[in-house]
Amino acid sequence: MPPKIPLLPHSPTWLTHFTLQKSHLTTLLSPLLSTDTYRIEHVGSTCIPDLPAKPVLDIDIFVPRHLIEAVRARLVEKGGYMDLGELGIQGRWVMRQPGYGAEDVAGVVDEDEDVSDGKREGEEKGKAGMRINTYVVEEGCVAGRNHEDVKRVLLQYPDLRKEYGDVKRAVVERTVDMDEYVRGKNEVVLRILERAGWSEGELEGVRRANE
Repeated sequence: MPPKIPLLPHSPTWLTHFTLQKSHLTTLLSPLLSTDTYRIEHVGSTCIPDLPAKPVLDIDIFVPRHLIEAVRARLVEKGGYMDLGELGIQGRWVMRQPGYGAEDVAGVVDEDEDVSDGKREGEEKGKAGMRINTYVVEEGCVAGRNHEDVKRVLLQYPDLRKEYGDVKRAVVERTVDMDEYVRGKNEVVLRILERAGWSEGELEGVRRANE
């Protein structure tokens, strides 16, 4: 059978994983940057209490445009990350965590894998215990605003948080395809961004990107 998309109830251990990873990234970047020139944020569904999520951390490293190249190089040369580039999303660079290849997809597991605590059973030595999507994000770019506005609205509005969770559960019941999973959430994500104050033109850009 194709690998499935795991959707788990929110776990407080996800915040612990993020805190540890933030400390690691801060140590990694501190010889290069002062803490007032960048920020490391927990984004995505794992940062929202009461929201089901794939057991995959999403971390944004927000930096000014002129520091992006230096941060990307530091993560590769000193952190062992793989730089996958923007992958079609302007202003957001994907950094694959050490131990994983460019084609490894975060958020799908084989039927016999145990991800109940956000870890894969029998992780290979050198791999992190939880899959992580780490992004270098240009301050003020659309992708970064998307991540932060979705987080802000979901924390503020229980109705949209419930609707988003219900939609996610429904989508994983009917598909194992990650692209279809993203498309299946698109309309509720647009409603979340509309609540955040995005213009119709901005929303149309998100709609096209996720189709």
